[in-house]
Amino acid sequence: MKIAECLQRVRLFADLTDEQRERIAAACRRRTYRGKVNLFREGEPGGQLYIVLRGGVKIYSGDGDSGSETTLALLAKGDFFGEMALLTGGLRTASAVTLSEETELLLLDQGSFHALLRESFELTSELLRNLALRLKHTNENLVAMSSNSSLSRVAKLLLARADTGSGLLCPPLSQEEIAHLIGVRRETVARNLARLESTFCLRRNRGHLVVTDRIRLEQMARSA
Repeated sequence: MKIAECLQRVRLFADLTDEQRERIAAACRRRTYRGKVNLFREGEPGGQLYIVLRGGVKIYSGDGDSGSETTLALLAKGDFFGEMALLTGGLRTASAVTLSEETELLLLDQGSFHALLRESFELTSELLRNLALRLKHTNENLVAMSSNSSLSRVAKLLLARADTGSGLLCPPLSQEEIAHLIGVRRETVARNLARLESTFCLRRNRGHLVVTDRIRLEQMARSA
């Protein structure tokens, strides 16, 4: 698939015109990583936007070697990260590592991005609007997380990460990772997963979680 067609599936660029996406595509680089590869570490200089085309990426804070690591996000196809580096540069506030056997990413560096913005006021306006909407969505999620029950948080995370066809989570999530992402204890996640499994919203297949009834799971997410 052409890079411009891939960009159409990314929320940040979805509302742009075909011509605008073509210009951004020309500035992007395509990279494939095999296995677990550290893309950047917390505290390092930042200057690139990453877009996931295939595979998965974990964003985390802290030091996994010392056991103090906190998972902040697990990203899959169509997700992007590092966007603030395009606008402000500065130091990375978290670390990123690839998760899958093969992870394919698009990279857009700050210099190329700024050159695009200087060329087109319309492109600049649309991208800044989309970045503002992303920040608003993030804030709304934080508010919702603080007010929702743990069962609702688990259900909403599963809905957001489950493939609509197979029901498999992409990328796969452990109970510990789910706990980090929604701000509860692993034991709480285990208890809620058991409850969702008993209501036939999901099943476990060789250690993987599979959503089997999205409609029922949506009802659980709203009512919990």
